[in-house]
Amino acid sequence: MIHTGDVNETYSSPFRLANVLNWFPNLTVIAAHLGGYSKWEEAAEFLHGKHLYIDTSSSIAYLGAEKATKIIRAHGVDKVLFGTDYPKVRHKEELALFLSLPLTEDERRKILYDNAFKLLNGYNTLGHHAHNENTQ
Repeated sequence: MIHTGDVNETYSSPFRLANVLNWFPNLTVIAAHLGGYSKWEEAAEFLHGKHLYIDTSSSIAYLGAEKATKIIRAHGVDKVLFGTDYPKVRHKEELALFLSLPLTEDERRKILYDNAFKLLNGYNTLGHHAHNENTQ
């Protein structure tokens, strides 16, 4: 999990994360805040559609339903995870914002459950197989 898009570009720049992904193409990464927080245009250019997960934390309220949905679909629903930014935003509020998005039930299920289940059980939707010593 990497915090992305904060005003401190030195450490959270979507461009910088894109370079890391180029250096380590099999690295499984989750970029917070739909990949960009206050730098969504930079995230769209360098991260969206690439081989990483993004989460929904602290993004929908700032972007609005239309823009958030556009980013989710542009990146690919199979690579989006529901996220909260508690205590900044309470879980109940974050979930209500997410459920207000004009997504299909299938898209909601993937983001709320399926994608995380696959990721945490050793196979992720990026096409990588997570190494787990307990499965050897």
